[in-house]
Amino acid sequence: MAKPYPYANEVESTIATGNPFTHGTDASIVLTSAADFDSAGGYIRVGAPDAPHWALYEYTGISTNTLTGLTACTLGNVESEANYEFLAGTVVYLINAAEFLNDLRTDVPLLAGRSGGQTLIGGTDASDGLVLTSTSHATKGVISIGAGLYVDEVNTRVGIGTATAPDVLAHLKSATTTELRLETTGAADPTLSFKTTNTAHQVDISMDENSSVDKLTIQSTVNDLSVEWYAPDTKSAGFLLSSGGTNKASLAMSASDELLIANNTSDKDMRFNIVDGGVTTEMIRLKGYFSSINLFGNVNPGSSAHKVVVWSAGTAPTTPAADAAQMWVADIAAGHAALHIRNENDTVLKLYQQAHIIDADGNLADITTKFNTLLSYLENNGLLASA
Repeated sequence: MAKPYPYANEVESTIATGNPFTHGTDASIVLTSAADFDSAGGYIRVGAPDAPHWALYEYTGISTNTLTGLTACTLGNVESEANYEFLAGTVVYLINAAEFLNDLRTDVPLLAGRSGGQTLIGGTDASDGLVLTSTSHATKGVISIGAGLYVDEVNTRVGIGTATAPDVLAHLKSATTTELRLETTGAADPTLSFKTTNTAHQVDISMDENSSVDKLTIQSTVNDLSVEWYAPDTKSAGFLLSSGGTNKASLAMSASDELLIANNTSDKDMRFNIVDGGVTTEMIRLKGYFSSINLFGNVNPGSSAHKVVVWSAGTAPTTPAADAAQMWVADIAAGHAALHIRNENDTVLKLYQQAHIIDADGNLADITTKFNTLLSYLENNGLLASA
C-alpha cells in the first residue's frame, strides 16, 4: 500500500524532538506543531510516502501539540510493524479521510460509498447465505434498501415505494402506474398462485376503492383481451370481458340480486357451446341484431323477424324418454322442416299444416269422404292414433 494518500489542505508536521512514537504502544503523538490539524479528530499518516516504514492512524482530539486518542488503522493488511519506533523528525500528514477509507481495503464495504460500486457476498462455500438485520437488539426495526425498498423485521412485511415501513404483508406503491410482472423465458408459463392452509377461509382479491368507476383489470398486452372486475356499488358488482376497444361483455349481480349476463356491443351475438365427442357444438345463440333466440345452430330468422325463436333441424330420438317429452325439428318433406314432439308413450306429434279440404257438398258420401280425410290428417300429425 505504497500510495501516498493526499494530505488535507497541505497540512503536515513532524514528530517533536525528544518524543519518539512507538507504533502499537503509544496512544498519542507529540508534534512540533499541531496548529493546522483538525481539533475534532481525523486521520494521519506517520512516515513519508517513500519511507520503508509508515503507518496510518485515527486520532480523536488535540492537547496543545499532542494528537490524542490514536487508534492504528489495522484492518489486517497495513504496512507497519508492531512496536516499531518512529523517531523525532518523522513527517506526519493529515490525510484525506475519504480517499484513505476508499482505498485502504477494497474487500471491506465502505459505508460512504466507493467509486465504481461495491459487491457484498455472503460466503464462499456451497449453500452459504447472507443475512442483513436491522439491529442486534431484540427489538428489531426496518431495513431500507435505497429509497424504495423497506423490510419491516418487526411485523415481517415488505414495502416497495411506500416511503415508510409497509402496513401490510407486501405493499407496492407508485405515484404513476404500478405494474407487477411475472415473466418466464423458458417453456413454462408464468403462474400466480394463492394458497391458504386454513380450510375455513377463502382466498380474497379485493380492490380498496368505493367509486363505481373504479375497477380491477386483467389484460393481455398481446391481443388486448381483458377482464375487468367492478367495485361494488349501488348498481351492480361483476366483471367485464373485452376483446379490445369498446367491445365488451359483462357478468354482474344487480342490486336486486339478479344475475345479469350481457353482450354490451351493439348487434353482436351471445352463444353457448359444448364439446360433443370432441367437436365444438353450438347449443344456444342469442342474436343481437334480431333480438332472437337460436337453438342448435346459427340460422338467421326470416325477413322482418324480431324477438322470435329459431330452432335448427336435429336428429330424431328413436326411443321415448322416461318422465319427459322430447322436441326437435325435422323435415316433413324436402324444404318443409317442422317441430316434432315424442311423448313418453312413444307417440310423435308433428306441428305442420295439412292441405286444404274442400267444403262438403251436403251429400252423405261427400261428407264421409271429407271426414275420413280429416281423420287421416289428424293421424299424420300424430294427434290421432292410427288404426
